[in-house]
Amino acid sequence: MRGYYKKLSVYQDALSLVDMSYVMIQNFPKWEWNNLSDQLRRASTSIALNIAEGNGRQSTRDYIKFLQIALGSINEIEAITEIARRQNLILEITYQKFSRHLSKIRWKLIRLIKSLQIKEE
Repeated sequence: MRGYYKKLSVYQDALSLVDMSYVMIQNFPKWEWNNLSDQLRRASTSIALNIAEGNGRQSTRDYIKFLQIALGSINEIEAITEIARRQNLILEITYQKFSRHLSKIRWKLIRLIKSLQIKEE
């Protein structure tokens, strides 16, 4: 058994990202709520959900696939926040803080994937 996903620091960081996303979305104009805000909400939630779902899979290979999907969601979020910054929907300082948090999650996901790949060999 891999362990309980809720104890993983990357999972806890992903939950914090969801919280940060919801706060950011509150500052978006109402006309943007069905576009970028919806994408941001779904992509940020996807990271935590894929960590949890992958952890429950029977094979390590499947777990890694879900973690890789979570990495893809990070790229999506980076693009969304870049667009939001360029459209002046978020402040530069908010963008920078969010980007640092995303980088931390990416780094932890990559480390987790590599450790699982080593165990699988």
